[in-house]
Amino acid sequence: LSTGDGPASGYVILADCIEGDLIYPNWEGGAQQFLYVYMINETILMNDGDVTIEVNHANVTSTLYNQTANVDFTEFYNQTTTLDYYWEKATGLLIGYTECSIKEQENMTETVYYHFQKVGIPQVFYPLIDSSDYPVTLDSNSAILGFVFNQTERQISLYVSGATGTSGFCDFAIPVDLLWGTFSLNLDDYSLVDGVDYTQTNNSTHNIFQVTYSGDGTHIIEVVSSDVIPEFPAFILLPAFMVTTMVGAILYRKKL
Repeated sequence: LSTGDGPASGYVILADCIEGDLIYPNWEGGAQQFLYVYMINETILMNDGDVTIEVNHANVTSTLYNQTANVDFTEFYNQTTTLDYYWEKATGLLIGYTECSIKEQENMTETVYYHFQKVGIPQVFYPLIDSSDYPVTLDSNSAILGFVFNQTERQISLYVSGATGTSGFCDFAIPVDLLWGTFSLNLDDYSLVDGVDYTQTNNSTHNIFQVTYSGDGTHIIEVVSSDVIPEFPAFILLPAFMVTTMVGAILYRKKL
């Protein structure tokens, strides 16, 4: 598939597959490759808008050891990659895909996370603080183009794009140990009013927001808090932290 920014690919499997059904050789091209998944691992339920659908899930994890990192063969790395595919059971259409790649080289660990999901299906993004995840759950009828957590600014930014002539909504749950305290929300640099433009609730684990807006075009939703998870201890020599997901990718680099 040509996107205008280079080729892209996705896979359609047979409808009504069940756990244990083989996918290969239904892959395009028919030749086995290192990171292909070959079997349905399970059938799960997922929310798609207001309905619940059956989804086939396939997973594969592969590890490469002692790969050369430079032309002089003096630096090496290990890399573990995990792929997850999600197909609508009734149609075989691909509705979700994630790829997490962890590269370890001497005193550095790099994690790259790619994420694709059909609009209308809740998504989860994973800000990384040192070695811990703080998952932020997001549900919207708009396409999620980007997710940014800025620890220094105590802020999460969401980039959303809706269809012309629609009303948009974005519901998200933020762990209380990631951001907490007093919150303010902005849409395209304009302040939002609690109880008018959005609602805020909370429980013992999450602060929960429901934001509404005109669905036309692309918007930036900013959530700013008075308190944020503390900076790294001084003995962990790391810069001020920012995790960025733009067009479905997260890059995290940690110096040990």
